[in-house]
Amino acid sequence: MTRRGMMVSLGLACCLGATAVAQERTPRPGGRRGGPGVAPAAGWRFGIQLYTFNRFSFVEALDKAREAGVRAVEGFSWQKISPETGDAQLNYKAPPEAIEKARQKLADNNIRLVGYYIGDWGKDEAEIRKHFEFGKKMGVQFFVGEPDVEQLKIIDKLAQEFGIRLAFHNHPKDPGKPDYKNWDPDQVMALIKPYSRQIGICADTGHMLRSELDPVEGLKKYEGRIVSLHVKDVNEKGAKGKDVPLGTGVGNVKAQLEELKRENFRGFIMIEYESKMEDNLEDVKESLRFLRETARELGVSTGGRPEAGSWEGRGRPREGREGRDGREGRGRPGRGGRQRQTPQQ
Repeated sequence: MTRRGMMVSLGLACCLGATAVAQERTPRPGGRRGGPGVAPAAGWRFGIQLYTFNRFSFVEALDKAREAGVRAVEGFSWQKISPETGDAQLNYKAPPEAIEKARQKLADNNIRLVGYYIGDWGKDEAEIRKHFEFGKKMGVQFFVGEPDVEQLKIIDKLAQEFGIRLAFHNHPKDPGKPDYKNWDPDQVMALIKPYSRQIGICADTGHMLRSELDPVEGLKKYEGRIVSLHVKDVNEKGAKGKDVPLGTGVGNVKAQLEELKRENFRGFIMIEYESKMEDNLEDVKESLRFLRETARELGVSTGGRPEAGSWEGRGRPREGREGRDGREGRGRPGRGGRQRQTPQQ
């Protein structure tokens, strides 16, 4: 090859290399940096609220979640960790060896504890801080619960400090408890309005139906503040409604999902199934199939980066992967009081 030919070849190679680097740095659809024509960074993530398996310990419930085919779960603070750890429950009061057993089981089953329901937040900031420290150790992205109004200012401050959101939860309307107002979406939105967007909503659509509300209208009222959902279907509206597999009851779950798509919701949709508690795994699997099939029909991604909520806030959740079947990728939790047993979560 002549010297001139060599110079031309080198110049061509440099141009090609620069082009490759530029292409590599260009944001891909689904990446962090959005823009015209760029797909959102995340779609829906499906998981299970472990109250579904509340007759079993945490480690036993994780085996059921793995068999169901999910890689994300929401725990609750009064579930016993393991038959081998006695009365130790999944909270900051558990002995270190019991907490490590829970963490190891999550790693062994390739499941992430993305959410955590707190039944009793404690009496002061010191106790509330312990919940956040525990959540950080376990890799939690969001808490779920119904703290007292007086506690929200403290929780908001700690949520920003720790990067863990609060998803305010709703239970059903109870004629025997006229002072309970959290069943009403208008009431809850007014309650959280003074605080940062680290405080959002966990919309329990089954409890909306038990309160004789239309879940679609409830989701519209919560638009922009939904962190996660406890999605349910029931056999009849009202207080007597019992959970049935998604898509088989009167809840019009497909319309709920269509509304979430309209809102561009990106986050966790948790199945919480409160029927046949001793043996409900097959119903849970059927519900997961319904969610995945409906997501495909609606053209909604169930992959990408996991995000606890549909807005950009402080404390971005940890990144993960999800395959075409909706399973979350490997992720071990980061190292780092009194529990009220709520009848229905």
